[in-house]
Formats: sequence, structure tokens, C-alpha cells
Amino acid sequence: MEAGIAREICDGDIEDIQESDVILAMCPKPSVGTSMEIFFAFHNLGKPVVVVCDGVLSPWLKNFSTAQYANLLSAITYLRTTAKR
Repeated sequence: MEAGIAREICDGDIEDIQESDVILAMCPKPSVGTSMEIFFAFHNLGKPVVVVCDGVLSPWLKNFSTAQYANLLSAITYLRTTAKR
């Protein structure tokens, strides 16, 4: 990876998270980047985080997310329902 690219990617991700109302995280396998984004959004910014994971859910994902679902359709239904409130 070229010098400065990692910082550019992370800064862009942080900016996107800051501008978002809610985070929908697809977690089919462990990912350091996705986990960091979830933690930052939920813990640091208090943003709602909805996790989609069809396998074993990490205690960290469960603790630092608002809702957890096994499939995308259920997560979208949840988001549509809560957005109406």
C-alpha cells in the first residue's frame, strides 16, 4: 500500500460515518475495519448501528450495536419500522 493511502481511506470512512444517521454493517466474517467503524459510530458518536451476521455474533458486535439480525431483509424491515417513529 502506498504511503498515505491507509490514512486517506480511514479519514474518508470516518467522514462517511459522521455524516450518516445510522450504520448498517454487513458482518459475514471477522473484519478489523468494520469492527473499528462500528465501535467508532456507536461508542464515540452514539449512532445507531444495525449488524447483519448469519453466524456466531461476537460479544463485541452485540455490545456495540443497537440491533442484530441474521439476514439483510430483517435488518431493513427493522430500519424502516424504526424510521417511522
